[in-house]
Amino acid sequence: RSRGRRGRGRDRRDERPERPRRREQSESRRSKRRDEGGSGGDSESKAITALRRIFKRVDGATPETLPELQQELLTALAEYGSKLGDRKDELLAEANMLLQSSHNRAQENAEAETARFQEFEVEANLLKEKMTEWIPLVDIVVERRDTMKEAVQKFMEDLATDLSEEAFKAGVKEIEDQKKEINDAISNAREFAAKAGIKEGEDYAREQIATELKKQNKRIAGVRKSADGLVEDARNAKEKVAKRLAAQFAEREEDALFKKYAVSGKGAWYKDSVFRFGKEEFKFELTKEARDRVFERALPAGEELIPRSGFVKVKSLVGIERQTVKQQKLREQRLEKERKQAEEKEARKIALEAKKFELQTQLERVFAQEGDENPALSEKNMTQIDTLLKRLGTINNFKGMQELDQHIAEIVALVEPAEAVISGARQRFNDLPTKVDNELLKFWQQETKTIKMTLEGWEARLKTSRSALSSARTTFKTRRALEAEKLRPGIVSRLREHMKTQKLDVSELFMNLRIRRVGGNKDTGVSEEEFTSFLRDSLGHEGAPEELGKFFRHLCGDKDTLELETLQICMKCFYKVVEATVIHPQLQLKGAAVIRKVYPGEIIEFLLGPQEDPEIKIMRIKGRAVKDGVEGWISLANSKGKPFMDEGGNTYRVKAEGPLTEAPPADVEETLAEAKPVGVVDPKAEPKPVGAVTVGKDESVVRPLRKGEMVDAIEWERGGSKPLEQSKVRVRAKFDGTIGWTHMKMLDAA
Repeated sequence: RSRGRRGRGRDRRDERPERPRRREQSESRRSKRRDEGGSGGDSESKAITALRRIFKRVDGATPETLPELQQELLTALAEYGSKLGDRKDELLAEANMLLQSSHNRAQENAEAETARFQEFEVEANLLKEKMTEWIPLVDIVVERRDTMKEAVQKFMEDLATDLSEEAFKAGVKEIEDQKKEINDAISNAREFAAKAGIKEGEDYAREQIATELKKQNKRIAGVRKSADGLVEDARNAKEKVAKRLAAQFAEREEDALFKKYAVSGKGAWYKDSVFRFGKEEFKFELTKEARDRVFERALPAGEELIPRSGFVKVKSLVGIERQTVKQQKLREQRLEKERKQAEEKEARKIALEAKKFELQTQLERVFAQEGDENPALSEKNMTQIDTLLKRLGTINNFKGMQELDQHIAEIVALVEPAEAVISGARQRFNDLPTKVDNELLKFWQQETKTIKMTLEGWEARLKTSRSALSSARTTFKTRRALEAEKLRPGIVSRLREHMKTQKLDVSELFMNLRIRRVGGNKDTGVSEEEFTSFLRDSLGHEGAPEELGKFFRHLCGDKDTLELETLQICMKCFYKVVEATVIHPQLQLKGAAVIRKVYPGEIIEFLLGPQEDPEIKIMRIKGRAVKDGVEGWISLANSKGKPFMDEGGNTYRVKAEGPLTEAPPADVEETLAEAKPVGVVDPKAEPKPVGAVTVGKDESVVRPLRKGEMVDAIEWERGGSKPLEQSKVRVRAKFDGTIGWTHMKMLDAA
C-alpha cells in the first residue's frame, strides 16, 4: 500500500513540466559520459545510439517540452554528423520526419486543449444561467420567513387583547402552517438545484459558482433556523403575554390602592395612611411604634410624605411587621406546648417505670415455683446430671445391667423433676404478654430473649440426657447381643448334630430339652436351667452356665422361657439347589413317586436329616421348597458325589437403608430406583437414601437396617403370584441377631 501511494505520488510529480526536462537533462549527461568514457567500440555506433535515444524522447515529447527537445536534436545532429558515415542522410531524413510528426502532434494537442477549455466555459455559463433561475426561489424562501415574522408579531399583539385558548391555538396553527410553506419553498429550491446540477464540486464549472452557491445555502440555513425559533416563540407567547398583562394589572391595582389611602390633595401617604393600609389590606393593626418605624424607613430622604414610588417598600415593611408579630405568637405557643410535653413525658416516665417493674416481676417468676422467689432449677442441678451422664460414656464401668439400671435411676431421679420445672417455666414463659409499650419493647425483647435462650439451653441439655440414657441402654443391649451371637455357631452346630444323630426334627428336639422336667406344666417353654443343663450334660458343651445363660436370654428376648417357635427360628437351615433334581414323598428312592422338579437357584428349607437311603447309599434330607411350600425328600448329591444342593443360599447383603419391622411391611409398588424414603419415627426427620421401603402406620419398627449389613433369611411370606425376588422376607441380622421383616428388593445375594 505504501509503495503504491509513493508510486502514484511519483506519477503526479512527473506530470509537472520541469520534471521531464530535468530527467532528460540527466539522461543526456549520462549518455554523453558513456559515449566519451567508453573504451573500444565503433564511434559511428555510439553516435547512432545517442541519436536514437534523442529520437525516442522527441517522439514522446509534450507541447511544453517539444521546443527544447528539437533544439537538443539539432545540436546532436551537428555534433555527430561527421561520425555517422554512410547513414548520415538516412538519419537526417528520419530526424526531419520525427520533428515534423512531433510538431504536428503538439499542434493537435494544443487545438484539443483549446476545444476542451471552450467546453468548460460553455458548461460554466449554463450553470450560471441555472443559478440565475435558482436565486429567485431562494428569495421566495426569505420573503416567506419575513412574512412569518410579521405574523408572529401580530399574533403577540392580538394575544394582549384576547388571551383565550381558542385564539391562542388558532394563532399557533397559523404560524405552524407558515413554517410548512417555508419548508415547501426550501424543498422546491433544493429540487431545482438537484435537477440543474447546482452543487459543490472541484470541476471548472462548479468552481465558478462556488462563492454564490455558498452564499445562497447560508441564506436557506438561516431561514430554517429563524423559522424554528419563530414557531417556538409563538408556542410560548401565551405565557409571556400573560406575565406581561399580569404585571400591568398588578401595577394598576397598586396605583388604585395608593390613591385609596393617599392624603387628599397631596397624592402621597402620611403615617395614618400606613396604619389604615395595614388594617384593611393586611388585616393587621400596627402599633404606634410599628407604624412610625414603617413610615420612617419608607420615607425618601428630604421628603415629608411617602410618594407612589415608595408603595412597594411600605407594602414589604408592613408584611415584615405582621410576620414578626406572628412569629412571636408562634414562639409563645411552641414554648407552652413544650412545657406541656415535658410534663406529659415525666408522667409517662413514671408510668413506664411502674410497668417495667411489673414486667420484671413476671420475668423473675418464670423459673420460680409457687410461693418461692428462688429458681427451682439451678446450674448446680444440671452440672450434677452432666457428671452422672459422663459415666454412661464408658459402659465398661458397669459390671452388669443391674448396676447400669441403678445408675440410670439416679439420673432419672434428677432429670424428671428438672423436666417438670422446665415444662412449668416454659408454660409461664409462653403466658408472658406479647405486646408491651414501644418504650419498653427493646428491654422486653432483650430480657425475654435471655430467658428463652436459657430455657432452650436447659431443654437441649435435658434432651441430650434422655438421648444419652436411651443410647446407654441400647449400647449395653447391643453389647450383650454381640457377646451372645458369638456363642450361636457353636451351640447351633451341637444342636444340629444331635438332631442328625438322633434323627429328630425341631419339635422333637424341643421335647428333648424338657425331658428331664419333673412335675410342673409340660406345655410351657424351656427354662434357662433346662437349656444350659441339656447343652452341658447331654451335648458336652464346655461353656460356663453364665455364658450359656447369656445366649439363652438373648434368644428368648423379653420372655422368660424358650418357646417352640423361637427354637424353630434359631434352628432354621437352608440349602440352595445347584443342579436340577426332584422331590420325593419318602426317604427311599426306589419306587418313589415324583412330587415336582426343583431347579438351580431354588431355596430349600431343611426339616429333617440328613439320612442315608439304605439301598442306594446316598444322603437325603427332608425339606420344604420356599417357592411354593412343597415338602418332601431331596438328595444332597448323586451316586458319584456330584452335589445337587449346597448348604446356605439364605444370606443377603442390605443394599439400601430401610426399616426392620415386627410384621411384614406394606406392599411396595414402586421400583427400587423410584422408592420413597423411609418415614419411621419422626415425619420431620431427614429423609433416608433412595431405595428404602415405606413403612405402614401399623408396622412397628424393630430397628433400621444399615447399608452393607449381612442378614440371614429365615422365612418368606407365602401366597400370591409374586416371584420370590419380589416377596417379603423375615431375616435375622448377623450383627446382633435382631429378627424382623423386610422386602427382598432391599437385599442382594451375598
